[in-house]
Amino acid sequence: MEKKTTTVRPSVAGAFGKKRQIVKKEREKKKGIEVPPAVYRPLIGEDGKSQIKDAVLQFVLGVTSALPESSLPEFAFAGKSNVGKSSLLNALVNRKALARTSSQPGKTQTINFYRVNGAVYFVDLPGYGYASASEAAKASWGKMIERYLHEDKQLRAVFLLLDLRHAPSENDILMYNWILEQGLPAVLVGTKADKLKRSQLEKQKKLLRETLGATKETPLILFSSVTKQGREDLLRLVAEMAGGGFSPAGVIR
Repeated sequence: MEKKTTTVRPSVAGAFGKKRQIVKKEREKKKGIEVPPAVYRPLIGEDGKSQIKDAVLQFVLGVTSALPESSLPEFAFAGKSNVGKSSLLNALVNRKALARTSSQPGKTQTINFYRVNGAVYFVDLPGYGYASASEAAKASWGKMIERYLHEDKQLRAVFLLLDLRHAPSENDILMYNWILEQGLPAVLVGTKADKLKRSQLEKQKKLLRETLGATKETPLILFSSVTKQGREDLLRLVAEMAGGGFSPAGVIR
């Protein structure tokens, strides 16, 4: 008995959709715009540049709080208390005071979830290494951060902020290794890049990588909240990871 063979015809809608995508990509190439295949459109506009229209503080997680339930991709920002984390977050979303900055290090004592464009969360972790905090406070913050990084289901990557002017501290090294041990992608961000001369940048980048033991595959973005250097690079990387098109460590949870 002969088996009937069924010819599967491609859908017209699918074919036209594919054609439109090809034409669109060709048009963008002509404009000199390189658009990743899985870029997250809620963050990157048709011109290939970031578009941040809305940013709000959505959740605040304390020591005893339950993790918030969310289906949106999350990106955590970690670093020492005086590394410029709040300034970086404000620069990313083009707000002056979304994340509170202070001359007193260690001001952030909760995990703050900022919803950006209704599409992703930027998660501000408490700064570590704040000498004036009590040992009990340090321990409780540490457990809170560890619980979030270990248990959160939507976390895509951790951006580890490092002062580009100095070698990473012991706490920086511990945090970097702990991120990797959790199987999380790590992205290094060298802050306060405007404080260095151009001739010093390569030397300091090499110092950061060697001190942490980071490979060349680990992204390192130079950032300045003053000049906005690195802002587009960082947001594009977030968009690619949110869209599933790129993972620094080959792992996306």
